[in-house]
Amino acid sequence: SGARVPVVRVKIKETGVTYKAEAQAIRALEIVRRPLITVSGGAKGIDEAAAGDRSQATLFSEAVYRAAVRVRANVSIPGTQSGLGALLALEHVQQKKAAEGSEDSFVPDYFSVVPGLEVFFPGNEFATDDRADVYPINPVKTVATPWRADWANPKLDSEYFHHIEYAGGMYKRISEGFGRIMPIGNGGAYTIAEANVELWQHNSPVLLVAGTGRFADLAILALAHKDLWSGFIENQNLLSEKLAELAQALPDEADRSSVTASLKNSEVYRNQFALFLKAVLEKPELVETTTLANLEEKLVSILQATPGA
Repeated sequence: SGARVPVVRVKIKETGVTYKAEAQAIRALEIVRRPLITVSGGAKGIDEAAAGDRSQATLFSEAVYRAAVRVRANVSIPGTQSGLGALLALEHVQQKKAAEGSEDSFVPDYFSVVPGLEVFFPGNEFATDDRADVYPINPVKTVATPWRADWANPKLDSEYFHHIEYAGGMYKRISEGFGRIMPIGNGGAYTIAEANVELWQHNSPVLLVAGTGRFADLAILALAHKDLWSGFIENQNLLSEKLAELAQALPDEADRSSVTASLKNSEVYRNQFALFLKAVLEKPELVETTTLANLEEKLVSILQATPGA
């Protein structure tokens, strides 16, 4: 469309992003404090919907937008032009265009917090010339942090964890006094890490969306069968074995294969899943589930019931 996308770069000191820099980023993007929907993860079959059908990601995106309008919320989305993030951004752009000229229409603010070393935008001083896997950002308000991501190969010492913690702190400031919710679809190790920051650092609820695959569906299975794993919460190896057994009940073969491989091969995945399940036991009121068909209503009811998260 040729529209300009506002992007703010935040810089760090040795101790991390300063409070002042964070506040400046929020002011620069002109994001008003409201309730917040923070989307994490993805959805299955984004490119596989039959002609005339809407994919899971499209249904997810539409539900999030409608809920945001109903409760007058801001929405944080995955920041790169891929997967669910791209469709969430598309939904926002289409609705914003449809509302042009109407004084009565409320259009939620959509924004993203992205690792600056992984994305392209003009003047991005964080990106380097040796990166072959740099992604374009979505056409929404964007905060770029000075960190790298290891999306394809999560590492225990990844600096991306700093990015996730920073983003969580920004979400808290933007929604302070109003509450927020993180709907989770599908997802891998870093999606679980995002959920853990919300649960452990901010006591903010997460919402697992059934049928979207991988982490979301395995976590929902785990919620329904606590008796199978709760006694092994301090023994990660045995816990992972129990989760792998549960994973065999997932209806989708690709999901079974993916989560089983992650449990076997990724220490980050095992660590983060164990931490998540510990939150399930210690903070059960913060972990909720829904279906894609009921996502809009569930988001609305949670945000209306949880002010000041």
